[in-house]
Amino acid sequence: MDLTNQNFFLAHLKAVSQKDSIHTVEEIQDSNGKKLLDRNELLEPQKLQKLSQAQLKKPIYACIRFMEPLTMAAIRLHMQKAMDQSPGARLFERTPQGQQVALECLNRVTLPLPLLNLLTIMSKRLPELYTHSLEVTLICTYIGTLHRMPFSELVNLMYVGLFHDIGSMFLSPHLLDREGKLSWSDWRQIYTHPTLSYTILKDVQGLSPHVLAAVRQHHERIDGSGYPQGLTDKKLGELGRVAASAELIASVAQHKSQYHLTTVLNANIGKLDPAVLDTMAKVLAGIGSDDAVQASDNAAIYGLIDVVNDALARWQSIDPPSRAHRALEKVANGLSAVERIVNESELSADKLAPHDADAMVRLKLSQKTIGAIEEAKYQLLQVLQDVHRNKATYMAIEPEEISKALGRWVAETDRRFKGLGELAAAAAANAEPSQTNGDASEAASDNKEELLWYCMKNGKKHGPLSALNVMEFIQKGELRPVDLVWRAGLSHWSMVRTVPELFNWDTKLAEKEHQ
Repeated sequence: MDLTNQNFFLAHLKAVSQKDSIHTVEEIQDSNGKKLLDRNELLEPQKLQKLSQAQLKKPIYACIRFMEPLTMAAIRLHMQKAMDQSPGARLFERTPQGQQVALECLNRVTLPLPLLNLLTIMSKRLPELYTHSLEVTLICTYIGTLHRMPFSELVNLMYVGLFHDIGSMFLSPHLLDREGKLSWSDWRQIYTHPTLSYTILKDVQGLSPHVLAAVRQHHERIDGSGYPQGLTDKKLGELGRVAASAELIASVAQHKSQYHLTTVLNANIGKLDPAVLDTMAKVLAGIGSDDAVQASDNAAIYGLIDVVNDALARWQSIDPPSRAHRALEKVANGLSAVERIVNESELSADKLAPHDADAMVRLKLSQKTIGAIEEAKYQLLQVLQDVHRNKATYMAIEPEEISKALGRWVAETDRRFKGLGELAAAAAANAEPSQTNGDASEAASDNKEELLWYCMKNGKKHGPLSALNVMEFIQKGELRPVDLVWRAGLSHWSMVRTVPELFNWDTKLAEKEHQ
């Protein structure tokens, strides 16, 4: 493990040492055998700072002990709480003896000092990751129980669930921030966490090779679109298949509705183990849920749907032999999943478009529809991430025309997503788009109509404009039906196609004011 990863972990340890007593259990040396700390020394922040400047001979988590470490009794209490409160685990409430079997498996788990130290630090510094690990542990065990796996394998799944994300503690903390925006470089670092977890665990005595393999495989997919190794069907072990499904279920259930989870699982047909998907279909079929409607940002919905449909249309415009090239199989499979979501959920802007001015301001969509929209976006982003992650491989595709066609498709899809993100940020901030210098003269109008409008033209914001300016852009073809416009007084952007209804909306408001 390199010095950078080691120091991210040491930063967590340093924060914990300010509140908890931590001592060394053996002499700590650098990679050349030079003594850095004696046995039984109290770890203080300044000593940890000293350690951060050296490559250690042995991992620090294997050389320390906490005065008050996490205990198996505490882990059991935390797991019981997760059974009752975590959304993913509660999906399996009707699993016969599921909770009892899980607790019996936990009784068979023994944690050597290094693993206990790692869990202790995770619970103190990254409580959300710790809770997520407990939830994945339970879901793994429940799925294994429903599949009637041997008890010894259920215990192995416990280890997989508890430690599958342990490598995340050796990454920069900002990568784990859900609110932060991640670059492609950030994602490349995140893709290393299964390998980091495997590297940490492989030196721990007593862990089954099946556990180590499953930890490394918990983000793999049977079609080869996963990471870190891009393994396919026959190379994935049974525990790895269960862990990959449990990880996804826990992540989605924690933040999304049951309908969204159903959409996600359907989108992963051909990616996740079919036996697990069949099990989950039965589990979800036994749970009732109200598909409530909720208000949605009109422009955001339209924008996202158009980006997705545009990406699919441009992919179909590539000649069939190129799309069928073996090297593009993962891309094609991923886009097939997106297309399946769009077709099954009828996610087209025309079908969801409001038919009158009153409906224009806010759409009300079911949880199922919103879940489908979000999952279509996610699956499309997964395709883009795979291409960026394996850019060198895709650039080397022969004949060169196929590589170039893919590159053009990726570049345009990236651009559309970037534009969508900028507009969403502007709407969320409830701020008017700034006027650009490029066509400031276009904002002028000879008529007396009030300048209320802004538009996105050629990838740039323009305005303020009059309604006639906007109509001129439309008539000249400079604004397309899928481009966006914004009017002062509204909190969101709208498609150009809704501009006539917006004019009608303005007229109605004006008539009310004169009454």
